[in-house]
Amino acid sequence: MSLWGELLAPHDISNMFLQFSIVSKIPSINRTGPHNLDLLNAVFGILLADASAETRKRSTRICFIQESSHAQYLGWLHQFFAKRGYCNPNKPKLLTRVGKGGKQRFYFKLKTWSFQSFNWIQEAFYVNKMKVVPVDHLLYQYLTPLALAFFLDYG
Repeated sequence: MSLWGELLAPHDISNMFLQFSIVSKIPSINRTGPHNLDLLNAVFGILLADASAETRKRSTRICFIQESSHAQYLGWLHQFFAKRGYCNPNKPKLLTRVGKGGKQRFYFKLKTWSFQSFNWIQEAFYVNKMKVVPVDHLLYQYLTPLALAFFLDYG
């Protein structure tokens, strides 16, 4: 039997999952994330395109709105974030709005969970409520080939 098998009885393992489910319901103001470099590269890439960072309740979430013609990419992007626990696992729904000339337009909206640990990203991309390109040292660190792939696919 493995070391973990000897140390943890089956009821202890179920208690660990119960504790995890309780921890996952932490209010957004207290959430922090173990944001790995791939995730940060993805966020930087899509923010350089036309995603936005939205501050609410002293936390930040990343917002994506795309026309229905980009459904396949948005579905992939949703899975990217959902598999890592950064957004609702339910697929985004097709929404409608009225465009120019009264034409009905179809789009999808995807928002990550709000994280206080995303605030620095929002502060890097927004000055006086205007979206800007972040300072050089952040671009040097986070504008990687992966970030450029997200930028090019999304933009």
